[in-house]
Amino acid sequence: MVSASEDKTLKVWDSESGRALATLEGHSAVVTACVATPDDRRMVSASWDQTLKILDVDSGVSLYVSRISDSSVRRSAVRRGSVPRGSERRQLG
Repeated sequence: MVSASEDKTLKVWDSESGRALATLEGHSAVVTACVATPDDRRMVSASWDQTLKILDVDSGVSLYVSRISDSSVRRSAVRRGSVPRGSERRQLG
């Protein structure tokens, strides 16, 4: 299980014990959404820092960053066999 946070981090949780397994850093603003890939090896995160990131869950390393100009990503989704996409952009300013 994963969660997004106002402290600019993502947390990976053990769904049985409720214990935090890892804290992933890298965004420079509030993380508004996150979702694990179907194999649970990667996580897609969206942030008010205008980025959509794909992270390796085990290492916490950012594998891909997409900058969304003049907007803030508020949701992300992953579908089997497709590229993760952001939606519901909000203008900053």
